[in-house]
Amino acid sequence: MSFSKNSILVQDFREPGFAPFKKTFLSDDAYAEALSAMLPMCVDAVPIRRTAREILLSRRSILPAKDWWWIGGRMCAGGETKEEAMVRIFKQDTGLELNAERFTLVAVLDHQWKDRQQFPQNRGSHTPAYTFIVELSADEEEVAAANLETKEYVSHVLRGFNYTQIVQTGMLPQVLAVYDHIFPQPKVAPALGKMKKVSSDARRTIYEFNAPDSGFSTQYFEVHQSVPLGNHFHTGKEEYFTIMSGGGWYYSVPCDPETGAPLTTLTRERVETMSAITVPAYTAHTFVLDPGSTMYCYSTAPYDDTNKDMLSCVLVDPKK
Repeated sequence: MSFSKNSILVQDFREPGFAPFKKTFLSDDAYAEALSAMLPMCVDAVPIRRTAREILLSRRSILPAKDWWWIGGRMCAGGETKEEAMVRIFKQDTGLELNAERFTLVAVLDHQWKDRQQFPQNRGSHTPAYTFIVELSADEEEVAAANLETKEYVSHVLRGFNYTQIVQTGMLPQVLAVYDHIFPQPKVAPALGKMKKVSSDARRTIYEFNAPDSGFSTQYFEVHQSVPLGNHFHTGKEEYFTIMSGGGWYYSVPCDPETGAPLTTLTRERVETMSAITVPAYTAHTFVLDPGSTMYCYSTAPYDDTNKDMLSCVLVDPKK
C-alpha cells in the first residue's frame, strides 16, 4: 500500500507452523523497563467524516500526547496482524466491534516522546505506530464517545476537526500531517466574478461573491440601522472584516470548542473607517455600526447553506 510520496510495501508474512504467543501482562515496572529496551509496535485509529473532511479526536489526559489525539496508541500483541490488533484495540477503547475491512492503513508514524506515563516520566518513549482510518456512522460515533476510558481521556467527547481548526488549536504536528495525508488540500482555482445582492432588509444589505472552487467568499455590507449584526460564531472558518466607511462598536468573546460557552468576559471595542478585524473560529462576534456605514468581509470558506458551521451566541440583545 502506498502511504507516502514513494511506493512502500507493507505486508504481513507468517511462516507455516508459526504459533501465536501467549499474551503476557507486564507490571508497570516491567513495562517501563521494556519501553527503555525496545520499540513496541502500536496501532492507532483515526475516525473520519469523509464528506465534511474532518477527523474525530478526543482530549487525552495522560502522557504521552496529552492533547487532542485519535483513538488507540496501544501495542500489538505477539502473533497478531496489525489489522487484528486494530480490531481488538478499537473494541477495547470504544465498545465497537468492527470488521477489519472497515479500517484502512494510511500511515506508519514513528513517535518519539520526551515524556511518558510510566516512571521515570522524563525518560520518554519511542513508539512506532500503524495508523488506520475508519469512517463511523452517527450512531457509532455516539457509542465510541460514550465508551472512551476516563482514565485516558478527559471526557466522553469525540469532536470533529477540519484543517483550519487543527491549525488554530495548535495541535501536535503528527495530527496535521495525518490530516493532510487523508485530506490533501485542494488546489485553489483562479476566481473572477462580481458581487451580487444576496440579502436586504431594514437592518442591512449584503452583496456577496461566493467562490466554492477557490475555497473562499467575500461580502460587502451596507448598514441601514444601528442594530446588532452577527451574534454568532463559526466552528471552522475565519473571517476578516474591514470597516470601509463609518464606524461603531465591535463585540467579541472566545467560546469553548466543546460546549460553545463563552470562555472570558465580553470585549467591546470602537471601530472606525479602515479598522481591520480578524475573527478566528470559535470567536463569537457582533457589530453595532452607525447607519450609513459599510463593511467588507473575507471568509476562508465558501458559503454553503448545508454546512452547519455557524452557531448562535447572543452578545448584544437586538431588542434592547
